[in-house]
Amino acid sequence: DQKLKTDICLSIQKLTKQMSLVVKDVDTLVRAIKDDISKSIHDITDHVEDKIAEASKDVKTSFELMETKLKVTELDININCNLKIAKAEENLGQKIDENSSRLSTVEETLASLVKAQQEQNETNKALTDFLVTKFLGDAKKGESSRGAKEQ
Repeated sequence: DQKLKTDICLSIQKLTKQMSLVVKDVDTLVRAIKDDISKSIHDITDHVEDKIAEASKDVKTSFELMETKLKVTELDININCNLKIAKAEENLGQKIDENSSRLSTVEETLASLVKAQQEQNETNKALTDFLVTKFLGDAKKGESSRGAKEQ
């Protein structure tokens, strides 16, 4: 019984640690996405500024180039964000599914252990009742035979 309880506690602790790691993984992934987006925006902005500087001789060309680059930047950022968010959601969903499955297993094991403990308690009570009844019965027989000898 104690080993099973210890195993359950260890399983719950392991599951808790794994859930903590999932949360940390998600936090790390979100930070990485934010960093990638910031770097992409900075790189694209630098690139757009370089192109604008090169095309500054012709104002019309500069404005057209800037407008095009901004549209490309917006599309690029949207695509990158959507891809990274989809991947993060997929990873998170997998981790949640894995941990839910593990938690269900632990809950089933715990329920089985509780049932086994209840059955053991019932058996122990029945055995105790039997032994008490037997002991009292033997004690009464002993008193009866002693009383008969004294008479």
